[in-house]
Amino acid sequence: MARPPNPDRSLRVYLTMPEPVHNLLGAYAHQAGRPIATVGGDILVKVMRGFEGQDTPDAAQIDTVIRALRGEPSYDEQYGPRWQWPLDVLLADSRWWRRWYPELCKLLGRKLKVPKPSRPGADDDAVVLNAQGYADLMEFLFPTLAGPQGAVSWRDPRYPAIAQAKAADEASQPLTAVWEAVIRHVATALTAIEEAKTGGALILVESQLQHDWLAGLLTLLGEASPPASPKLPQKRLA
Repeated sequence: MARPPNPDRSLRVYLTMPEPVHNLLGAYAHQAGRPIATVGGDILVKVMRGFEGQDTPDAAQIDTVIRALRGEPSYDEQYGPRWQWPLDVLLADSRWWRRWYPELCKLLGRKLKVPKPSRPGADDDAVVLNAQGYADLMEFLFPTLAGPQGAVSWRDPRYPAIAQAKAADEASQPLTAVWEAVIRHVATALTAIEEAKTGGALILVESQLQHDWLAGLLTLLGEASPPASPKLPQKRLA
């Protein structure tokens, strides 16, 4: 039987850094009375410890830690609410999307379907659900595509260009603007869910998302004005 990996096993890594950074690290190590390599390793370990258990730590999360160490403002302080962050930063925070996007999917029910092609013998409408069986809104609007280097999901910054290239022979509108607008609209919903701390507040947020927020989404998509209880989107965008 293979031995389990030893979490305390140490591996040696050789790093290259700018001379001014090396000098700062050397001064800090001198004050601590420890070898410069040991001090540098300790700093790196402390930064990365917070991401243990993840296959790939989010670049945005690591950048947040580095910003805090530098005393720089957080993204909230620098850019305002999350949905106003630079798009690449917003998309890169996969932990946040994994935590809160499924909560929005729950509010949208289980009936999001791709209409079957209008031809004889076509299969029934295909439902677009997430792993928990709830409506996967973004996968419906922006289905995963095959790119030059593998599958490309809606959270990939390359998505609009790849989708547009695949639709080059079809009459289609540029996708980038609506793709970004929908992502930011969804981010507002997830932020509202995240910030609803009490049961009463969450109930109000859920009601707003199922009506006013969904009506705003349909307006972004250019679909017909919604009734009092709006339906889910009816058309895919890519």
